[in-house]
Amino acid sequence: NWKPLLRADDANNVGLALRWEAGLAGMEALASVPDNERAIAVTEWANTVTNMVKSQSGLDPWCVERSIVSIRVAKAEGGWLSMSELRDLYRWMSMDVSHAVPEATPEEKAALSMPTYIGQPVDVSETHA
Repeated sequence: NWKPLLRADDANNVGLALRWEAGLAGMEALASVPDNERAIAVTEWANTVTNMVKSQSGLDPWCVERSIVSIRVAKAEGGWLSMSELRDLYRWMSMDVSHAVPEATPEEKAALSMPTYIGQPVDVSETHA
């Protein structure tokens, strides 16, 4: 049983526990799907996401490992967002930020008002996260 391993003397790692629960639920849901169908679906999903990311000028799918598509986000002045900048972006994506862009069209304001949840930023390089 892995659950006792999530407890630390000074704190519980709730984020890790939730990721495990989500991962296990996903594995259980796919357990009855034949391996070759599952592999095809994962490849198709990763390719679709990669192509969507490539279609956006400020994004780069710099690493794809099975179903995980790691994305770099460009800075306007060049280079890539740092870990702290990506944490801010991650937090803002979960909020209604429509008020922050007063000149936005109604359609843009609707999009800016919707929380969007993606994978958390991970520090992977000295040049980007």
